[in-house]
Amino acid sequence: MRTSANISVGAALPGASGAPNFPLTGNAQFQKAVKTLAPRLIRLDASTLVELLDSSRPAFDFSRVSASVRQALKLIAVTFVSLGNDPLWGLDERGYALFVAGAARAVNAGNPRPARLFELATATAPGDDGLAVAFYNRGYATLKAINKKYRVGGIGASSGRPGTLRLLLSRARGLDFLSLQFFGAGSGQPAATALFAAARDLQTLRVAAGALDKSRFRNAPLYVTQSNLNAARDDGTLIASDNRTTQSVSAAWWATYLSSVSRLADQVFHNDAANPEWGLLSFGQEVGAYPAYYSMWMWNTFFPAGTGTKGSERVLTTVARGTGAGAAGPSDVAAFAVNTPTAHNLLLANTRDADTTVRVSIRGFPVLRAAYMHVLDDRTKNVQRFVRLPKSPFQTITLRPYSVAVIQFVEPPRKR
Repeated sequence: MRTSANISVGAALPGASGAPNFPLTGNAQFQKAVKTLAPRLIRLDASTLVELLDSSRPAFDFSRVSASVRQALKLIAVTFVSLGNDPLWGLDERGYALFVAGAARAVNAGNPRPARLFELATATAPGDDGLAVAFYNRGYATLKAINKKYRVGGIGASSGRPGTLRLLLSRARGLDFLSLQFFGAGSGQPAATALFAAARDLQTLRVAAGALDKSRFRNAPLYVTQSNLNAARDDGTLIASDNRTTQSVSAAWWATYLSSVSRLADQVFHNDAANPEWGLLSFGQEVGAYPAYYSMWMWNTFFPAGTGTKGSERVLTTVARGTGAGAAGPSDVAAFAVNTPTAHNLLLANTRDADTTVRVSIRGFPVLRAAYMHVLDDRTKNVQRFVRLPKSPFQTITLRPYSVAVIQFVEPPRKR
């Protein structure tokens, strides 16, 4: 396993409900929630954390993004800086190169653990793929001139355009990783069944991964730097318009998506942790968590990335159609399993708005030391329940609508 559930953080957007302007540096409860989630990477959206002071030079104020990098390093091991080209800045290639260089130097000045991952999200005029790649190459050369050890990739903000990807893979001066976006839908309010189908099929990501494999950058990792169940936004804003991002269906969607995308991508990011409408954290007198947060926490906790004593190893799971009322069909429940040093963990996500019964088993053990279930299924409290199960390799579980569960099978002591 190499895929963690990571987050992107920037500034609160105009119209966001209750979020502090810069939650990563200005809200201790937000910081605690991020640390508890334990993402491997925090992606910082520099375009929302940098202020343009003078467009003619150009000159920028990098103080907020620098402070955000330092705060992120206190919470996790690695920061990932996205250097987006805000179209309102009106930068040409030279101006973008100055922004990139200034940001890299600012975030690493006096930093004992310098940021080394930089995403060049260089979209400019809509449809101008050649210009986007030209900006990318200018930024890439600028960062490598500062430090050859920097890992530089892109092209996140343009990843929805196939033309940009084709040109990037053919014309890029270098590519240390490919960054893409994935949303269950791009607009409107599609049915939940369509959102889950997208999370399972990952059609656009599969096409992009195939193109990467056929390119000279075939060994570059793939990062999905912005993800959610729907990209739809309110008119004239960047605020999510599909309120299902904050509901239990989102938890099941994220569990389904992570179980699928982990087979393709090296790292995955929730698109916006700073704005509550995108469904990760809420802001009021206290910071609260939406269902998607708990689903991502369960992934990072029970399906840890890495190898050896700290990681987990993916194992084959088989889903068959059940029988009887409420029994699960092959597409009704997402299933994903790993072996860890302490237990065999099985993720289940009910993708139906109805109770669904599943029968699960693990081979090779007539009896177990223990079996547990951690389940997120209370729509009112958004908290997990812990259930002790019979010490059997065969279990029958009824999952409430859109619930997410992790079953842990613990082996009996081995005879010496």
